[in-house]
Amino acid sequence: MAAAADTSKTRVAFIPEAAWGVTPASPTFQNFRRTNGNMRTKKTVVQSEEIQLDRNVREVIQTGQDAEGSYDFEMSYGTLDDLLAGVLQGVWSTDVLTVGSAHKPFTFEETVDLGGGSFSYSRFNGCEVDRLSLNIQSRQPVKGTIALMGQKETLAISIISGATYTAANTKSIATAVNFANLSLAGLSPLPRIKGINFQIANGLRIRDGLGDLHSDEFGTGQSVITGQIEALFKTNALYQKVLDHGGGQLAFTLGNVTTEKYTFDFPAIRFLDGARVLGGRDGDVMVSIPWQAEGTAAVPSMSITRGVA
Repeated sequence: MAAAADTSKTRVAFIPEAAWGVTPASPTFQNFRRTNGNMRTKKTVVQSEEIQLDRNVREVIQTGQDAEGSYDFEMSYGTLDDLLAGVLQGVWSTDVLTVGSAHKPFTFEETVDLGGGSFSYSRFNGCEVDRLSLNIQSRQPVKGTIALMGQKETLAISIISGATYTAANTKSIATAVNFANLSLAGLSPLPRIKGINFQIANGLRIRDGLGDLHSDEFGTGQSVITGQIEALFKTNALYQKVLDHGGGQLAFTLGNVTTEKYTFDFPAIRFLDGARVLGGRDGDVMVSIPWQAEGTAAVPSMSITRGVA
């Protein structure tokens, strides 16, 4: 009798697709560093509306199949570059990435070691990055989640002919201690920040049609970039920006090795419905501020620079 599979003996790998929904021949997969998560097939079904004297449901009908899922990760240099380009739908140019509008499809493959030399492979083609979030909290590793939409899942028990797998890098994991070069809405002195997070959302949508169980190339919405700032309350300055419906630039650098850091720059954020939080006993008064990035063709709402000293 076969033993149950262990999560500790699994692998996730991906490769960019040249044509949407088509896995390249003899693919060179990139192993992906992740901490949790998986893709899955999402079926849509409807119940037959036929009425029978015996009260039984005549049939449950399958009407569509899509793929979706997410992976959690801890941030390390060079691990996410292709996927960052995917979520921003942009291109790295002289180590700078900004918001673009080009579809970036991938094939993702999940491998499960079944023991005794047997493996199970799930391949998800036509995957695009729907959302990516990054969470920076004091005294914690920098963590994130990438959410994907895919066209369909295919099961196999062997690798694709000619496939190879590139090992993931072993760069160290960034922590909040490596947070530096903060710029926030022109404030000086800067507030004491406890945490910052942001999410990039593309609003992907399926494009179903007659004669096909699966979606065509996904539709894309706006690049909506939102986040949250948690700061110790020291003066009125930051909270006054909230009351004034103000904002300004938000920028910071992450990474713990020279020339292996990223700078995240949001040239114009708008403070939303923030609040000063008094909290319970024996705590700190905080300022909690949701924000959203604004942008134009000339000054995109977000840029990422890699290779920062």
